[in-house]
Amino acid sequence: MTIAIRQTDEQRNRQTKIMCEKFGNNTVTIYDNNAQCIAYGTSARAIQESCGIALNDTKVESVLFPHSALDFYLPKLIRDGHKVVLLDD
Repeated sequence: MTIAIRQTDEQRNRQTKIMCEKFGNNTVTIYDNNAQCIAYGTSARAIQESCGIALNDTKVESVLFPHSALDFYLPKLIRDGHKVVLLDD
């Protein structure tokens, strides 16, 4: 029996901070959630600067973009010197 536990935005934001500490400040953490990708905190700000995506108006800074746009945004992030961590949600 598999139990799926969904993380809250705050938990994902904490996990993003841990990834930045582990892999360096230039790390961008993206959560792959079926048809969409989500990034939080410092990762969201990095994506906003590199790719021009607007931040969402939520309690936790985040950006949301379609999974199909990942092929377009990944090269931009890598060219700007970011390490990208893609987590399956």
